[in-house]
Amino acid sequence: MESQKIKSLRTKIPISLQEAIELLKRNNGNIEACEKEFHENKVDEICEIARCEKGEARKFYAKFNFNKEKAIDAINNEQRILTIESTKIAKNSVGFILWFEDENGQRYKTKKRSDIFIPTKDFDYIKKEFESNCSKSFDITANNYFGKEDGKLIIEAIEKIRTDNKNQSEFLNELTEWMNKNFQFAHTLVVYGNL
Repeated sequence: MESQKIKSLRTKIPISLQEAIELLKRNNGNIEACEKEFHENKVDEICEIARCEKGEARKFYAKFNFNKEKAIDAINNEQRILTIESTKIAKNSVGFILWFEDENGQRYKTKKRSDIFIPTKDFDYIKKEFESNCSKSFDITANNYFGKEDGKLIIEAIEKIRTDNKNQSEFLNELTEWMNKNFQFAHTLVVYGNL
């Protein structure tokens, strides 16, 4: 194996001598193919660790100049937007932010940011399920608190909604899945309207 190819590959990507030799062997000495394989492996690692899609992993990996750790951190700190629409929603849109708190009123934390944002027009689709299970009147401009029992009733009410619209169905499924998952560990769901 040419030492010049090994040296050239190691100046392009941060790998050990042994890794460079193995990559070059697998790719018949093709440096571009070695780089591609290296970066694809990093994208796969990001997907596994951050539990995200390849497109999102590639975007953040490139954005942070192929730094896997920074990409994972950024993905984990990205607020999830839940919408019926298939178009991208602006981060400063009007709507509702939902998060969970522990029994002391502190935000429930995991490695991955766990709050979600639902635009107003999408929240309107499920608003009555929240309003009917709110102990006080539902406030669209402040925090609304739902304990586990109320949360369970909301989930059951949302699961009863029937639709033939694929986007609406996926929206409802994602929301109930998110609520069920977080209510396993958290105490209270908070729904804040930023109107």
